[in-house]
Amino acid sequence: MFEKFGLEFRVFTKDLEAATPSGNPFEDIDHLIVRLDQMARNDDLQEKLCAAGWDLVVFDEAHKLAAHFFGSKLEKTGRFKLAEKLGAHSRVYLPPTSDAMAVATAASPTWRPDLEFFQQALGFRVGNYGITKWSELFTQRQLMAMTTLCDLVAEARGRIRRDAMTAELGDDETNLESGGTAATAYAEAVSVYLGMATSRWADFCNTICSWNEQNQNIRVLFARQAIPMSWDFAELSPFSSVGPWFSVVESIVAALPATAPNNIPGRASQENASTQTLSRNKTVSTDPPYFDNIGYADLSDFFYVWLRKSLHSILPSLLATTAVPKSEELVATPARHGSKERAEKFFLDGMTKAMASLADQAHPAGPITIYYAFKQSDTDSESGTASSGCETFLEAVSRASLQLSGTWPMGS
Repeated sequence: MFEKFGLEFRVFTKDLEAATPSGNPFEDIDHLIVRLDQMARNDDLQEKLCAAGWDLVVFDEAHKLAAHFFGSKLEKTGRFKLAEKLGAHSRVYLPPTSDAMAVATAASPTWRPDLEFFQQALGFRVGNYGITKWSELFTQRQLMAMTTLCDLVAEARGRIRRDAMTAELGDDETNLESGGTAATAYAEAVSVYLGMATSRWADFCNTICSWNEQNQNIRVLFARQAIPMSWDFAELSPFSSVGPWFSVVESIVAALPATAPNNIPGRASQENASTQTLSRNKTVSTDPPYFDNIGYADLSDFFYVWLRKSLHSILPSLLATTAVPKSEELVATPARHGSKERAEKFFLDGMTKAMASLADQAHPAGPITIYYAFKQSDTDSESGTASSGCETFLEAVSRASLQLSGTWPMGS
């Protein structure tokens, strides 16, 4: 082992066990070789091994972990029972059988998001490898799981409404989008959360996900605001102990109490920042787009296609378009505007109008706070290091007749 892998192992003996500081050699010694029969016949050693924080157990000649049927009774050897005990304290990784592979390849989804995405979108890398549609980021089985969950949202809505009627919530058949509050609107509101959970679970259920060997968990696609390429992936079951669909529901439920502390209502409204009147006589705190760092709208389509699949019948006005609108998004995307210079001009003109709208409407008694995170910098041998994104944004602020009263760096 040392010659081939550079790992120094010690062979277990009773004397070695007695000499360990804690009395548990599996806790005190990183690499240990133990006879299989010695472990199988010693309950004390088994308890010590199960109590230790080990990473890997390797059985040499694992076919000797035998069990057989004697009539209708399964007879297990001590070696087999040892393996079962260790398996209860760990995850067991097995290669797929031919039957499992056949099930995976036989999946036939009834719907798929065959919507093409913008190949030159900011942060998109998968287009360089022939992937052009959102559906191509999923296996057949993943598509089947996602479409089934989306379809179940509608089925759940009917059951929720019946339960609400049974609870005497009443029903005037006014839907959620029309401002209803009775059984129909209640069922639709709960369904919105279920649709959000399904859309969010797509981040766990795609071919860009990889396995995080450090914490033995799934590494989701959106570790950052981009869609990179991945050459191998891990595929979850919606009912797995790792990253199941219901874990997303639980995270939404856990977040809900924080959305309205002390019963102070909040409101979200989709508005054009250049023409909105929502901020009139309000104290404003805003986090605007970061120049050319993130393609928000393009990235949003990854989730939007699934939201629209499950919730279009509930929110037909909000989800009317097949994709997220992008033409007015204040992001400097060179490929969308024809050149870097034209993209910068688009951003500057649009951000100037947005800032001017805030300057005109914000309450005069308080300052406007703006959070602007931009890490990219451009190096110039004559003027030193500067950030074109920050400079362009600050120029828009200045053009809007806003006066800077202070800037503060913030860790994020």
